[in-house]
Amino acid sequence: IANEGLSITENLGLCGVPVPVPLLDALEQLKKKGESVDG
Repeated sequence: IANEGLSITENLGLCGVPVPVPLLDALEQLKKKGESVDG
């Protein structure tokens, strides 16, 4: 889910939509947590 969230927020940023930094940080943490669980 985190990868999809990051992709969406990256695309929004490219379109000029402001994305809050705390949201990006939270998605990055979720991605890292998922990677550590997946191995």
